[in-house]
Amino acid sequence: MTEQDERRMRPVFAPEIPEYERRLIRGMPRPLVAADGAPPREPRWGGRATVEGFGTMFLAGALFGFLPIMWCCIVTWGSVTFGLLMEAVMIGIWVAFGFTAFVAVGSVMAAFLGIMIFIFFEEGDDARLAREHHGRYLSTADLPPGSPGHECMLRAQDAIDTITGSRVWDAEWLAGLMDEETLARHEWGIAEGLAVGSPDDLRVQRLEEVAERVRAADTAARDVESGELETDEVLQQRLGAVRTAVTVLASGDNNVPS
Repeated sequence: MTEQDERRMRPVFAPEIPEYERRLIRGMPRPLVAADGAPPREPRWGGRATVEGFGTMFLAGALFGFLPIMWCCIVTWGSVTFGLLMEAVMIGIWVAFGFTAFVAVGSVMAAFLGIMIFIFFEEGDDARLAREHHGRYLSTADLPPGSPGHECMLRAQDAIDTITGSRVWDAEWLAGLMDEETLARHEWGIAEGLAVGSPDDLRVQRLEEVAERVRAADTAARDVESGELETDEVLQQRLGAVRTAVTVLASGDNNVPS
C-alpha cells in the first residue's frame, strides 16, 4: 500500500457553511453520511446517538455512582460542596452497611443518572450540524479512498495546502486575487463535479499550477532573505507568474503563460 493509498481526503463543504461549523463536523467521532444517502437520523429520545449516548451514560453514571466528588468537579464545574456531601454519604453506607451495600447503591445511582443522560442530554452540535447540512458536504463516503475521484480530490487539496501554507499566502501577496473563500469555492466545485462523475481535471491542473508557482516564489523569497539574491527582482517576477496563474484559474482561460 502506497502513502497515497493510505491518505484520505478531508471533508469538503459548501462555501456558505461557516468555518466554525465545518470544524465541528470534521471532528465528529462517527463517519459522515454520503450526500446522496439518507440524512443522519435525529436521536429518538432527543439525546445523543446510540453509541455516543451509551459512552456518555456509562462514564458519567459510573462517576456519579461511585466517585460523586469527581463527577461534580468535572461535570458541574466545581460543585465541591455537593460532591463532598455525596461522597460522605457513599462512604457512610460502606462503613455502616458494608461494601456490598456501597456497590448496590452506587450502581442504582449510576443507572438512574445514565438513563436520564441518555434520554434528556442534548444532541451534540457536531451531529446536529451534520444532519442540518447534509448534502452540502462531501467526504470519503462520496469519494471512497482508492477511487479516481478521491485521488483527484487529494491532488486539489494538496495544492490548496501548498498555497495556504506558503510565505506568499502569509505575506498577503495574493490579497485581492485569492483568499480562503475563493479556495473554498474551487475546492467545493471540484468535489461536486467528482461526486457526480463529471471531474473538472482542468481546474485541478490550474490549481496545481498556482501551487507550483507559489513554491517557486517561496524559494525566491527565502533566497532574498538569506542574501543569495541581492535584489528581489526574481521574487517579483515569480510573484507576477503566481498572479497570472491565479487570474487564469479564476477566468477559465486554458492558456497559462510561462
